[in-house]
Amino acid sequence: MTSLGHPSKTSPSTGSSEFLFHEPCEECGSSDAKSVYDDGHTYCFVCHHYTHGDGEPSSHIHQTQGRSVQITGSAQRLQKRNISQKVCEKYKIYRDGDKLRFYYHDESGIVKGAR
Repeated sequence: MTSLGHPSKTSPSTGSSEFLFHEPCEECGSSDAKSVYDDGHTYCFVCHHYTHGDGEPSSHIHQTQGRSVQITGSAQRLQKRNISQKVCEKYKIYRDGDKLRFYYHDESGIVKGAR
């Protein structure tokens, strides 16, 4: 974590990554809250969505009453249940390896837990 409270991937040569620019966030719809860094990772300061620069699954990190809840995996279409990827993204249903995780959140979108 950086001093700003968001995850930061470090560069092997310099030990840190450099901010490049802001852009819209596809996850929450913010017009400019997603930061893009020179190592390819991104972080949204509104919904806390984080993507790795190396193609690893993305994640969300939320603080809830002193506890940190990290969403891992990625939203994928659930063929057997006939649920689209877009619906999985909206309701935070993520596949993490062989596990299917259902993340629960309050009315403001803050993740409270997972099942």
